[in-house]
Amino acid sequence: MDGRQQAQRDATIASYQEGAQEYRAATESGLRSPLADAAGQYARTLSPGARVLEIGSGTGRDARELESLGLSVRRPDITPAFVEMMRADGYTADVLDPLTDDLGGPYDGVWASAVLVHLTREETDVVLRRLATVTRPSGRLFASLKEGDGRRRAQAATCRESASSRTGVLSRCAPR
Repeated sequence: MDGRQQAQRDATIASYQEGAQEYRAATESGLRSPLADAAGQYARTLSPGARVLEIGSGTGRDARELESLGLSVRRPDITPAFVEMMRADGYTADVLDPLTDDLGGPYDGVWASAVLVHLTREETDVVLRRLATVTRPSGRLFASLKEGDGRRRAQAATCRESASSRTGVLSRCAPR
């Protein structure tokens, strides 16, 4: 990572750190469709109690939804303010950089909603490979990504996209 990329990454983290309370207020109503529908579809592909790593848990909104659907979710985030919020709400949470920190595992699935968009293409490749190594062979990965020129967000598969839908449950990414 060059100096410019690191500065941009640090600025993104600082922005979330500074705006954590506002982010919480804007997202506290819970998941809405199509993301709520995707969470339901995702949960149905896993066994009840399946272990899921949510990269970038933020305030824990998505984790709460996934847990309400019967999954067990690890709640890390790179932003300390979000981790502090989740802990204050009674959840176990930890500061984690998916590029460099130990991801733990194995997991039955990974949920990465609106997280990979903050990474360069090279960093995304690194993170996806790392996630693949901590996900069981039959595991599932969900990621929301930007599509096209970056102005439009799509729920998309990262490794094998469903031909019938832009919102889908993902197959496990195999390391290259």
